[in-house]
Amino acid sequence: MLEYIQPYFYKKNANAIVCETEDAKERISTLLKTKNISFFTVKNTVSSIFSNKGTFDYSVSNKITYQKSDILLLTISHDYPHKNLQVISALLDLLPNIYKFVLTVDSSFLNRIREDMRHRIIPLGSVMNNQCPPLYERCDAMFLPTFLECFSASYPEAFYCGKPVITSDRGFAHTVCGDAAAYFDPLDPNSIASAIRRVFADGKYKDTLVNNGKIRLDLLPSSRDRAIEYIEILRSL
Repeated sequence: MLEYIQPYFYKKNANAIVCETEDAKERISTLLKTKNISFFTVKNTVSSIFSNKGTFDYSVSNKITYQKSDILLLTISHDYPHKNLQVISALLDLLPNIYKFVLTVDSSFLNRIREDMRHRIIPLGSVMNNQCPPLYERCDAMFLPTFLECFSASYPEAFYCGKPVITSDRGFAHTVCGDAAAYFDPLDPNSIASAIRRVFADGKYKDTLVNNGKIRLDLLPSSRDRAIEYIEILRSL
């Protein structure tokens, strides 16, 4: 029903549609097939909170217990079906015990995990924006096995914090990350496990991802620039 209702009301009511990537803009304009709507792209960016250490809240990150040898993979996301977090259950069997998953989901997520593997899942529950930078500091990589995004803020956040991005081999991810991510097939646990292992087996490859992420971040607008872009769009209409 949504496939019919949403396009109908967009075409009926919208003067303009603002997307966060060229990939999303192209897909939506193709879907709606109308000349009566102007399409714009305003890229997402890292929150200004990340550059203001005085506002950081370490109360959540300080609760993470781990061994020095552990590798912590961070996913800041709700447990929506399209985020594909259920694949983690299979990854636990494919990756060594040193790999642990730090998730912003509630403890009920553990019900999906085999009991002897639950110690490798760290469910934090919902987190506030100012609690995210310390989580990136504490963890070793940003992991996002999603099937669908427009522009996940996790990508530029990881770039900013100097963490490698390990994510789905999909157009929306390539549009934002380019050569600054290790890609995998989100439908194939073996592909995911292989991508994760490669990042931590090859220090040069990992450093390249992080350095490329800093370059990609420089291509994104600041929070202020982004606001100005929206104002200019409104003025043009």
